[in-house]
Amino acid sequence: MKPQWIFFDAGLVLLSPSKTQVFDNLKCFGLESEGKVELAYRKTIYDRDTHNYSGSFNFWAHWCSNAGLNPSNFREVESTIIEIENSDEKLWNTMDPNLPEVLIRIKNEGVNMGIISNADGELLKDLKRHAILKYFDTVIDSEIVGVQKPDHEIFKIALEVSGVEVKDSWMIGGGCKTKCVTAFLNMRS
Repeated sequence: MKPQWIFFDAGLVLLSPSKTQVFDNLKCFGLESEGKVELAYRKTIYDRDTHNYSGSFNFWAHWCSNAGLNPSNFREVESTIIEIENSDEKLWNTMDPNLPEVLIRIKNEGVNMGIISNADGELLKDLKRHAILKYFDTVIDSEIVGVQKPDHEIFKIALEVSGVEVKDSWMIGGGCKTKCVTAFLNMRS
């Protein structure tokens, strides 16, 4: 059955960290190549269903492990990543070039789309910069609403703002805890 609404997580679903930027900033820690960045990124994404990435550090600590970096450097790596995230160069600035086409196809099927994301208050700007904001009817940025996934309140806010019942919506993305909460709410994921 086709949903009335599909909600996406922004990070790791719509937008990803820049491989070049990650490599350029972390090669001083022994990162070997951009190819290693890509492999570690894919493994970390694959692993997200079995690991709890609650917070940026957990994601990057896991990524560093997958990239073969020394675990004793994780805190320094985290500081470097936070510096990038807080700079004018946005770390989460890579989008699959096929994404707009996919979003258009979903829209053409008559499905409304929204975003539920643990973000930094800048999500609308990021979506505008990538020219994809126009495809989304609702954008829930955790920094703005004051609650983060996996807290079920953020999902309730999205459903209420969108005027959709949980049974008529799907959630794409998120880690294991998000999937547990969406299952609790009976939202398909």
